[in-house]
Order: sequence, then C-alpha cells, then structure tokens
Amino acid sequence: MPSCTACRRLDSGAWSILRSSGGYADHPETRRWRGHRPALWQRHAEQVAEMARRGWRGHRSPLPESS
Repeated sequence: MPSCTACRRLDSGAWSILRSSGGYADHPETRRWRGHRPALWQRHAEQVAEMARRGWRGHRSPLPESS
C-alpha cells in the first residue's frame, strides 16, 4: 500500500477519535485505536517519518498534541 494511503487512513481514524463522530467513527480500524491515543499518535509519527525517508514530501495533516 502506498505510504500516502496508509497515512490517510491513520489521519482519518485519528480525527474520527478526536471528534467522536464522522464517517470512520465506527470503522473497525478506528475502534481498534480507541483508548490507545498515544500509540496512534506514535504510529502516525512513524508513518510520516517513513514517508519522508522514501522521499515523499506531501504530508500536510499534523495531529494535535496527544494527551
């Protein structure tokens, strides 16, 4: 799967968790991350780093600070 697609999925899930609503709020992948917000933010940071390592510079969806 292309890195941009994987990151888009992580971003969608993270924002659904933040808002507790939206198109992906009840998606199994989103539910998997509920209660594990710091781990999701870490996974997102790792994905962004991997995208940069591969030379892709188009990531523009930073997440707010994890709490």
